[in-house]
Amino acid sequence: MPYTFGTQAITPIYLTIGQPVPSIRLTGADVPAGTYATLQLVGTTTPIIGSIVVENSLTYFKANYGQTVPRGATLGANAATLSATGATNATITTDVNPTVVTPDCNQSLVSYSSGPCASTHVISDCEGRYDYVTIETLAGSTLVANGASSVTLSLPTYADNAAAVTGGLAVGRLYKTATGEVRIVV
Repeated sequence: MPYTFGTQAITPIYLTIGQPVPSIRLTGADVPAGTYATLQLVGTTTPIIGSIVVENSLTYFKANYGQTVPRGATLGANAATLSATGATNATITTDVNPTVVTPDCNQSLVSYSSGPCASTHVISDCEGRYDYVTIETLAGSTLVANGASSVTLSLPTYADNAAAVTGGLAVGRLYKTATGEVRIVV
């Protein structure tokens, strides 16, 4: 007869993209301590790898050191699957939040460069305002938010593809012509 994970003690488990995975307490579990286990979130093929740990008679799934919530995980309320060899899969209720970037409170400008797997990002200054925030997007454009009500997208201006390449733009980056036509460097 297979082992069981029981049920999760606290629902949902709040997760944040790019942040460490918290321990998940399980009640009624009979999976042995030390059992290798994986947590699979909706929207990503990257499993969170960990093991079953028993501390003070309480059973937990603990992600291995360095495991973070993978980019691509579906935001909001979802069901993840906890699995291990010899055990019946368990459904874990999750609530996945976007990446939160905390600025250096001693600076008046906050910059965040998105990566190739960028998802939703929430960025504000240390007082919760969206003043003077600059985000360099994957395409090379710059999104500037001056106050929560004003957003401007600015692209570098080049005459043509050759001029953009000579100017240092990489393939796949956005630019505009003098007439405002948006183009991609090829």
